[in-house]
Amino acid sequence: MQLKQLLPQTATLAEFECYQTFNNLIRAEEFPDDPPRSLEYTIAFLRGRAALKEVECQTWFIQENKRMLARACYVLLS
Repeated sequence: MQLKQLLPQTATLAEFECYQTFNNLIRAEEFPDDPPRSLEYTIAFLRGRAALKEVECQTWFIQENKRMLARACYVLLS
C-alpha cells in the first residue's frame, strides 16, 4: 500500500486512470442519476484546478496494486 500525491501537471496516464475509476465509483454513489465522467474531463478538470493561482489544491490517495483505495483532497483559497 502506498500513499501518493496526484500532481496533475506531471501525472501519468495510469495515475489519471486510477483516479478517474475511483472517482466515478464515488460519484455513482453520490449522484446515481449522473453519467460517469470521461477520462478527458477528469484530466482537464484536475489540470485546470491546479493551474489556478488563487487556489491551492492537493489530492492524495492510497493505492494498492494499481487500484485507488481512498482519496483526500483539500482546497485552500488565497
